[in-house]
Amino acid sequence: MKPMLERTNPAGLHQTPGYVVSADRADLSEVWRILRESPIAGALESASTLLGVSQLGYPGQLVEIDVTAALT
Repeated sequence: MKPMLERTNPAGLHQTPGYVVSADRADLSEVWRILRESPIAGALESASTLLGVSQLGYPGQLVEIDVTAALT
């Protein structure tokens, strides 16, 4: 997850919901910490949330970040 975040510019990001395969709040907190220390941290000041889910679309996928950006 970190390599993708390092290449991201938060300037046009408007909404950033995230999904983590876990019901454990410690796991959610760890993902949130990584996001808050990443280059997209500024985008998390707008509409953002982090949800624990039972599974995602691909086998072995543990985190999904859904980013809505405004293109100019």
